[in-house]
This record gives sequence, C-alpha cells and structure tokens, in this order.
Amino acid sequence: MIIGKKRKDILGLMRIGFICLTASVYAQDRLLKKEGLMID
Repeated sequence: MIIGKKRKDILGLMRIGFICLTASVYAQDRLLKKEGLMID
C-alpha cells in the first residue's frame, strides 16, 4: 500500500515535469518565431 502510493506520487511528479517541459519548449519556440530566429 505504501509502495503503491509512492509510485502514484512519482507518476504525478513525472506528469507535472513533462507538462512543465512541454510548456517551456513551446514558449521558447513561440519566442524564437517572434524574434525571427526559428529556421524550419
């Protein structure tokens, strides 16, 4: 039961980390396009 809870917490943290990473990459992409530095 304790192990199950810990695993759930780790998955939650991983999901939050993934969301933050995706948001930061998206923000950088938008910023670069705005600056005209993004090369497709």
